[in-house]
Amino acid sequence: MTRASGPGRFAVGRRWGWPAVGPETTPFEPDLVDASVGNTDASVIGKKCRSMRPHPFKGMRPFSWPITDGQYMRTYPLTPYLLLTLVGLLLTLAGPLAAQPHTGRVVDGRSGNGIEGVLVRSGEHSTVTDGTGAFELPSSEGDSVWVSHVGFYEARLLWPTEAVIVLQARTLQTREVIVQAGLTRQRLSDITSSVHVVEAAQLQNHQHLQDLTDGLANVHWAAGTSRPRYFQIRGIGERSQYAGEGPPSFAVGFVVDDVELSGLGSTAMLFDMDQVEIHRGPQSTVFGPDAMAGLISMQSSAPGRLGPQIQASVGGDGLVELGVAADVPLTPRLSARLSYGGQQANGFRDNAYLGTDDSNGREEQTLRAKFHFDAGKGRELTTTVFHSRANNGYDAWAPDNNADFRTYSDRPGRDEQETSAISARWHWPLSSTMQFVSITAASTTDVEYSYDGDWGNDEFWAAAPYGFDSTIEGYTYDFFDRTLRQRQTLTHEMRLLSDRVPRLGGEGVVGVYAKQLREEDAATGYLFGGDAGVLDSEFDVGNLAVYSQWQRSVAPGLRLLVNLRADRHGTDYDGATDAAPERVRFSTNGWLGGGRVALNQATRMGHLFVALSRGYRPGGVNQHPRLSAHNRPYHAETLWNAESGLHVATERGAASLTLFHARRHDQQVELSSQQDPGDPNSFVLLTANAGAGWNAGAELEASYRMARGLTLRTTAGWLLTHTDSYSFENAQGERLTLGDREAAHAPSYTTRIGLDYEHRTGLLARVTLSATDGFFYSDSHNNEAATHQLLYASVGYQTSAWTVSLWGRNLLDERYTTRGFSFVLEPPAYNEKLYVTHGDPRQIGVTLRTRIGASGD
Repeated sequence: MTRASGPGRFAVGRRWGWPAVGPETTPFEPDLVDASVGNTDASVIGKKCRSMRPHPFKGMRPFSWPITDGQYMRTYPLTPYLLLTLVGLLLTLAGPLAAQPHTGRVVDGRSGNGIEGVLVRSGEHSTVTDGTGAFELPSSEGDSVWVSHVGFYEARLLWPTEAVIVLQARTLQTREVIVQAGLTRQRLSDITSSVHVVEAAQLQNHQHLQDLTDGLANVHWAAGTSRPRYFQIRGIGERSQYAGEGPPSFAVGFVVDDVELSGLGSTAMLFDMDQVEIHRGPQSTVFGPDAMAGLISMQSSAPGRLGPQIQASVGGDGLVELGVAADVPLTPRLSARLSYGGQQANGFRDNAYLGTDDSNGREEQTLRAKFHFDAGKGRELTTTVFHSRANNGYDAWAPDNNADFRTYSDRPGRDEQETSAISARWHWPLSSTMQFVSITAASTTDVEYSYDGDWGNDEFWAAAPYGFDSTIEGYTYDFFDRTLRQRQTLTHEMRLLSDRVPRLGGEGVVGVYAKQLREEDAATGYLFGGDAGVLDSEFDVGNLAVYSQWQRSVAPGLRLLVNLRADRHGTDYDGATDAAPERVRFSTNGWLGGGRVALNQATRMGHLFVALSRGYRPGGVNQHPRLSAHNRPYHAETLWNAESGLHVATERGAASLTLFHARRHDQQVELSSQQDPGDPNSFVLLTANAGAGWNAGAELEASYRMARGLTLRTTAGWLLTHTDSYSFENAQGERLTLGDREAAHAPSYTTRIGLDYEHRTGLLARVTLSATDGFFYSDSHNNEAATHQLLYASVGYQTSAWTVSLWGRNLLDERYTTRGFSFVLEPPAYNEKLYVTHGDPRQIGVTLRTRIGASGD
């Protein structure tokens, strides 16, 4: 087996509130991939095999953090009875396998190498082979043994005393799914967590990462930008990053080709992407502080993977899309893949004041070059260079909550992002059992984010029912905010992987990770509740971590995995405003620790796992120029998560089910408050630690081939969340108590179900229905979005050389909301009101895709 390396703000104080912004969403379709296990053939040769011995594991001591709000915090245990019951079940299953063992080894008939992960069954007992293909299984002499593995014909034979079982390779109808974003590459069926994988064939049906998320189990995103930047997984994640909100720290990580771009997902185009992985639950032990709730990883196509292609689309809303990709052999050992993907659209808004239909328009493009150098003897270097740009407008809100997508802004905003990045991954085998991996990445991103704060114009506010007269009031009702942001990130990681850990046995990984991030903000507007009009700030974030991973068979069919990680994290802040004579300089630093323990048991049904993990996110610095040194910092948050799941694969499909329960400690809560009812931009934004919360639920992913060419795909998530109560003071000096309810942007259910049809004549058809439950818009008010359903369908025709399809998104043209703010905007009464923005309406288009060099039918 080949191995490779793998806004709501809160603060205790006076007068808090919300700014005014928001984007839109698009529907998508399911993308599960079938896994097949076939009938096998085998031969048997007698040979001795070494048995495996279990080794003990010592548990981790949990960390704790101080409470800063002056209140007692109640904590709860991590449902130990459920966890102990599940562990007991695994040990019960494993216990009988120790008696009367038979040993053997399963090898590849072509290469003679041992095959890891082969399922071996006899009677009521089953196990899987280790890294050398060896297994141990109890059985009486009269029993038969059944051996199967994806990619090989299965074997059924009578037990020999000792055996080498040779499996013959077979051609699969579907490619085995490999999860790449980890310390090592793993089969999806072996993962001890909940992962959603979308491969290249399914990605071709989408344009942007936004299209993948609606209805995906327990995955959500918050509007407020032209494209999704801020994601929530299992109800945890940011909803904004306005000027003055604090350092660039995120609960959900986002990585593209080893380049860390958390909070910068605007340019996540999907053309020529090979795989997208969404990891649910704490991933801190593998990906560090920016993955406490989960991680989204995107990998582009390597040279030779997909072949040259051209893709073009036209559609409603002025959509025009073009993508070109080609492989370029440079030398016998060096090859490259070059690609360009670009699209533009009007943005589904008509500005009645300016008389334009593209004030909310999108213009996005990515240019990428990926190089692969084979130095021989297993030494490989993969280098990726890309430049992406989103030159998007931002004009999505209206004072009348216009569901007909009409706006009235006299100064529409912008949401532009330009990223240049490079990454290099070097793989170097040191011996037959040890490998060295080095990963280096650097990126520079420039962002402009601006918005019309009143969403209107002089004529609009002067007309009935508002009647605002600037000559009487003494000022013009006109507000605008603008932030220029530049982020520079450098990361370097070194891993040492061993197939045989000395003395302990099994497989191991040790590594070191370093990150340096600098973010500079230049903002103008009505900042910090009117206390400042200009902000120049700089964050320097440093992170140094050491980590390890160890896994091995501890009993026949039972594998143990242990992850440990320690991070030294520090943040330096330097900020200046026109509200204070002196600059604000402040630093925070400290150790963060996490870990994961998991057991994976092979059973006749599939792979059953239980896991306990500890995730974390760092503390930070509040930027308000008038805060005391005591109130300026907030502390790190930790998350304990217990989960159990089952992965099943058959000849006709695959399914996985995961149950989880998580406890949040020193929870970082985010609220804001409008300081001046006559100014819609007068908001204070801070972060503090406020007690605890919990999240629990389930995730189901399945695909099933119902008939030849007809596949059913579904994903469903169920989520329960709770945030403990907390209190704060509003702009009128009233002390309010919030919390004791569900988290914001955490719908109770998310689901989608779809049918894919491919006829042998080339006819294609696809239909997908997604549904998302209502959710609270914010932690600072109790307004909720309504449940919505979206229908997507396409029909087309394909040959070996080209594919054409007619598609439609949101075919029922449903009006659904993606973000809501409750604040004071409209004169003369200045009453608080809920303002919402809507997702994209119906869109119909045509896509033509050609595979260069292939011959048509």
